[in-house]
Amino acid sequence: MALPTKSSILNLLLNKQYARSPEESYEAWAQCKNAGRKLPEYKVVVFGASGVGKSALTIQMTHHCFVKEHDPTVQDCYWKEVALDNSDYILNVLDTAGLYSDQCLEAGDAVLGVFALDDPSSLDQLQQIWSTWSLQQKQPLPLVLLGNKCDLVTTSEDAHTDAAILT
Repeated sequence: MALPTKSSILNLLLNKQYARSPEESYEAWAQCKNAGRKLPEYKVVVFGASGVGKSALTIQMTHHCFVKEHDPTVQDCYWKEVALDNSDYILNVLDTAGLYSDQCLEAGDAVLGVFALDDPSSLDQLQQIWSTWSLQQKQPLPLVLLGNKCDLVTTSEDAHTDAAILT
């Protein structure tokens, strides 16, 4: 299924104070499914070097809570119902392990590439994984780059300098 092509703002409600447990989230999904409600579904693969905050971002987006300590991920899958252009969608988010990211990219409709602003090597690793993988593909996936951990960068100037590398 192709992603919407219209330029839109996707409201993921990252700052909303409401949180659902995984059990409540699954229960809501099951009720939708049992009611015969079929929403368009998109798969987003989150990838990047180990320790850049992929899991923290994914959990923040899907469960509206920040996890300070997290066991390293092998691979986790989350889902969230989102609204875009007055329509509802199911967003399936695959949170990958740093080492196995390139093997999971084929499963997605889009890619969220995460790097840590306080670790320049994480951007290099991200670019290496992406360039190696994308060269092998006939149809490139949409890629959104996300610089994470801006609160750990010593000055905002450092963050802007690191982000400028992407342009």
